[in-house]
Amino acid sequence: MNTIAFVEMLWRDVRHAWRRLCASPVFALFTVLILALGIGVTTAVYSIVRGVLGPTPGVANIESIVNVYHTPYGGLPMVAMSYGDYLDFRSRQTGLQEVTAWAFFRQSFAANDQAETAFGEAVGREYFQLLGVIAEMGRTLQPADDKPGAPPVGRRE
Repeated sequence: MNTIAFVEMLWRDVRHAWRRLCASPVFALFTVLILALGIGVTTAVYSIVRGVLGPTPGVANIESIVNVYHTPYGGLPMVAMSYGDYLDFRSRQTGLQEVTAWAFFRQSFAANDQAETAFGEAVGREYFQLLGVIAEMGRTLQPADDKPGAPPVGRRE
């Protein structure tokens, strides 16, 4: 379809919509008011939630952080990619300053004869540096912690 035909079709649709709105002005006014109310309420709720929760505390430059997802050909986006795909992506990409890996997990455990569920993240060594987070106690991950067979990092009791 060429540009002129597209513009003519668009103009015809706009004229038709305008005629329909003029034919029932009460309905048109009601529709515009309901849309304005919906947009206003949505914006207010978002502003309140953002004001109360605020940006994630302690994270520097949160506006520049992005998530990259893996999508198999013809499939739905996946939340995670394999470690091999991550290493390949990390070595080939040129558009991002830093790249790190993270994976959300849920772990069940038993303590004091009660079963509990804990949630956590497995992260790459660059994770805390990328977020700009400074450890309040102890230390963050180091390059040696990211090697196969490295001892676990964490608080010991």
